[in-house]
Amino acid sequence: MYTFRRAMPVKGITTKLRQLKFNDGLKHPNKSFDAKAQSRVETETLRLPTASMEPQSSSFRKWRRFRRTGSNKLWPIQEMDQMSFLSNYVSRAECDMFKKFKLETIKTMGLTTLEFIDESNQDQETAMTDSQNHALVFGATGLIGWAAVNQLLSNYPTPNTFASVTAVSNRPVDASRTFWPEKLDSRPELQLVSGVNLQSDGVTGQLRGKVAGVEKTTHVFYFVFAPHNESHEKECQLNSGMMRSLATALNTLAPNLKSFVYSGGTRGYGIYIPGGVFKAPLEESMADTLPADYEKTVAYPWFRKILNEASTGRDWTWSEVCPDVVVGFSPIGSNFSLALHWAQYLSLYAHNHDKGAEVPFPGNKEAYNARFTPVSSRTLGRISIHAALNPSSCGSKIINMLDRAEPTTFADLWPSIASFFGLVGVAPSGDATAQPPSEYIEAHKHLLGEHGKSAGMGAGSKQLDSVGWWLTFDRQLSAERLRDVGFSEENDPAKGWIEAFGKFREAGIIL
Repeated sequence: MYTFRRAMPVKGITTKLRQLKFNDGLKHPNKSFDAKAQSRVETETLRLPTASMEPQSSSFRKWRRFRRTGSNKLWPIQEMDQMSFLSNYVSRAECDMFKKFKLETIKTMGLTTLEFIDESNQDQETAMTDSQNHALVFGATGLIGWAAVNQLLSNYPTPNTFASVTAVSNRPVDASRTFWPEKLDSRPELQLVSGVNLQSDGVTGQLRGKVAGVEKTTHVFYFVFAPHNESHEKECQLNSGMMRSLATALNTLAPNLKSFVYSGGTRGYGIYIPGGVFKAPLEESMADTLPADYEKTVAYPWFRKILNEASTGRDWTWSEVCPDVVVGFSPIGSNFSLALHWAQYLSLYAHNHDKGAEVPFPGNKEAYNARFTPVSSRTLGRISIHAALNPSSCGSKIINMLDRAEPTTFADLWPSIASFFGLVGVAPSGDATAQPPSEYIEAHKHLLGEHGKSAGMGAGSKQLDSVGWWLTFDRQLSAERLRDVGFSEENDPAKGWIEAFGKFREAGIIL
């Protein structure tokens, strides 16, 4: 990777990129950046792949970074097949070295000279500046929290975006069993914290005593939800109390807080009502129009009200990221992980049957063919971080999370899911009396122990059994807002399942 940096005047300059010309033949709207709107604009940086690198796609990525005294802002990535800035960059003579990138029709603004830095030599420049971002993640070893921490420690979106990550879990966890990226020079510092009880009094004191450097926190990720079996309304009250206590504590302890990201879900779109409430695709604006009798049983509207009040007059904002089916890994298992539920079922089924045996989808034909939009750990973690780093576009909003805009079905996914275990996934048998996965796991769970596997069924196994029976309607999420706020990555939905299964096997959770 090479960085081409050119100094800019500090005051009174407006840099315009008039038109970005792509190989797709489309014309894209004019874009501009007014330096007067920022204080102490000092540098502009362009990063390009080296000639020896083979990007995964035909597009290259362009980053523009404007440094200000005391802080950094990484502006949204624009992907270009033909990097052709038609005005206001460096002279053609200075660009001879990048002819391979097809930069053309470039004019100079008569500013200062170009500086060339070879970033393949880490000793020359390991970071543009020291990051002042510090992430605090609650529910860090759960299904969603693990994904966010994994991407933070994988240096998403760039190395040095975050200086540190504090992972808060309910129970102590061995760092070697988290399966997060190992410590490298470029990885953020990791602090593991356990024993913070958000349901008790004195959350402020607990955080002050247990989280070293809590006052430096800039970005909070909250992936905690406490179920209540007796009443959904009591469940809302319980979780709202936890949210309110935490928001109050952060306002006391974290003066540098910029964003608070938490997870909602499609329960907030009414999918627990038979047949659903809204016609798919499900758009974020629908969440504010739930039937009143149903809305009072959903915690997410309560969360939005609490966080709106807590952030009023302050320099931070909130974002609610909304997944449907979350396909991912957790080192401690998960009560409501469909991927883990099916991984245990299918690994035991494969153990007890010949290779290539057929395994019917555990559900009915309607659910097998219903359209939906799952999200993998990788995508989920990245969207959460993107929302946190872009409060101006993502703040005070619900944002759907999905692997790709095009919906999928279990009819598409089930053969790939089964094939990981050497089985042939086939359509539902239509037999409503067939043994459900949870009962099969219960009958054969001794095999897990005999082979040294650590995790049994979750408390939500019966509910997970029903996924293939009652979700008989299309429930795909709209990707429009996600694209509008600048997140454009897409991922093959089947890939997320395969990655999760591989991680379960690596962790010794399945056969």
